[in-house]
Amino acid sequence: MLQRSSTLQGENFAGLSLRQADLRAATLIDVDLRHAALGHTRFTNSFGIVSSVAVSTDGQFVAAGAGRSLVIWQLDSAQPYMVFEEHPSEIADIAFAPDGQHLASVGFDGTLFLWDMAVGAPVARKQLQLGTLLSLAFSPDGETLVCGGYGGRIGVLKWRRNELVGALTPNTRILRLVFAPTGELLANVGYHGMIQVWDIQTQKIIYTLENDSHMYVAHAEMAVGSTLIWTHQADTIFAWDRETRAVAFVLHGDQAWVDSLALSPDEQQLASADAEGAITLWDTHTRQPLRFLVGHEGSVRTLTYTPDRRHLISGGYDETVRIWDVQSGLEEKHLQGYFHWIYKLAISPNGQWVAGVTLTGAVHFWRNQDLGEHRSSQGGKSAIRALAFSPNSKLLATGGDDGRVIVWDVESGARRHLFQEHTQYVRTVAFGPQGRYLASSSFDCTIRLWDVERGQLLRTIPLASIGDMDCMAFHPHHALLAYGDASNHLYLWDAENGRIAMRVEMASQPKTVAFSPHGRYLACGTYDGAVTIWAFVGQDSGFQLVECWRIHASPQNAWQLVFSRDEAHLAWNGEQKEIYVAAIEKGDIRYSIPGTHLATCIAFSADGQHL
Repeated sequence: MLQRSSTLQGENFAGLSLRQADLRAATLIDVDLRHAALGHTRFTNSFGIVSSVAVSTDGQFVAAGAGRSLVIWQLDSAQPYMVFEEHPSEIADIAFAPDGQHLASVGFDGTLFLWDMAVGAPVARKQLQLGTLLSLAFSPDGETLVCGGYGGRIGVLKWRRNELVGALTPNTRILRLVFAPTGELLANVGYHGMIQVWDIQTQKIIYTLENDSHMYVAHAEMAVGSTLIWTHQADTIFAWDRETRAVAFVLHGDQAWVDSLALSPDEQQLASADAEGAITLWDTHTRQPLRFLVGHEGSVRTLTYTPDRRHLISGGYDETVRIWDVQSGLEEKHLQGYFHWIYKLAISPNGQWVAGVTLTGAVHFWRNQDLGEHRSSQGGKSAIRALAFSPNSKLLATGGDDGRVIVWDVESGARRHLFQEHTQYVRTVAFGPQGRYLASSSFDCTIRLWDVERGQLLRTIPLASIGDMDCMAFHPHHALLAYGDASNHLYLWDAENGRIAMRVEMASQPKTVAFSPHGRYLACGTYDGAVTIWAFVGQDSGFQLVECWRIHASPQNAWQLVFSRDEAHLAWNGEQKEIYVAAIEKGDIRYSIPGTHLATCIAFSADGQHL
């Protein structure tokens, strides 16, 4: 059966014998395996999205951070060697120490772990109070460890003593940290793609490298060589000269948005990977592509060379770690997880449909009555992170890492419109109150307004530098779009005439906005942890916002705001583990829900009694 199709959806194997069946590549949605004999049946090893890979300095081991697990294999045999599962949140980055015996890992909750492979356990765990951590790096001499992330500070540790000895303040969110080969310099790349180069001894910035782009980047990689610093934006790779501090040259290929970079140990080769799973090997002298490595589905998020430069290790959204022969360009080994999981879900306004999207470009539709009716469509090869139902529940809009916005017919699963004007990742899509308009925001610093019936672009808001996926929302009854930007302002934009109707100055950058279900309130959460709510007051001459209250329950940023259906309560989550619930009329926190892990998504029940 699998020779005809990779999906076994809906098949009934209850009570049957499936001995020695290889189901690693099969889609098993709605498959009935109750009481089946599954002796020696091979299922996919589930280890989650691969966020980071690292190779030990002696080339014996390869490690991957996947979900909350740190998985280690023997490189030559690809056999599992060790698994660490102590992380309370998803792992953002990992690195081997130069001694080849220790590893470090950081999680999105701000926790740093140090692991000793000899004892098979963590030897240190540290909450650094630096906010969400995204990157870490060991100095070449193995004495110093640095880490940083959304908090905008870089922690400097003497890791053998488990001591924080300093904190650098680049005043930008840190997406990647890399030491120069000699170890005296540290480079970080930030949210605008700006590179800052530090003297690690004096802990001062030596110089800054910055191009003229106003783009925001969701994910940035950097490679530092003896003479060049490599980074990327969109589909372009920049080679910065460390002496002149200018762009020496750029590399352009056929890749979509470049997501990861790696420089070979001898600096003769550069590997780049894109949002659609393609990997390109570049000759750094001729500046031409050498080979193309094909196999991944969806974005490749991490690359690293082995110390002998013979192999390239890659990992990504398809939950695989792949080991490539650099000389031949062939895949030698394939370590696979289960890549059919759902990244994000939405329920239609009429309650009849559930839609889900994946990081490998699939869109799934289920009829909500019993979830028995299922269909799927393919929205491309790139990750899809944004989705929204139209008010009448007949259409679904999705936005992907390839910059495409697609409008789907819910009943048939067919594609109604394809919009391709965005030049960077799409992070939010939202329908207007009557479903006439669709708005989409992107890391290309634009918000685009589409005519849903005609399938045309109506208006573009330039320099709408939304940096986050939830910082845009339509009023439920008016063609007013609320969005926040990096200049610490919240805007109300009239979709009918294309003008800014109101601008509100905030103390910190807006992270998330939401209108209440009946449109009486607007709420905004910011990066400093404050949550503000306004009453939306309509008038004959227009409207006004009247601030009701502001709560600063946590210094860490708010991720998501959710109103109860009756507009009596507002709940939010964020980088802290607690979930807060406030009474809207009184403007006080009724209670907080403690947690052991970060809550990534919250929702009220239809009657507002449960969260």
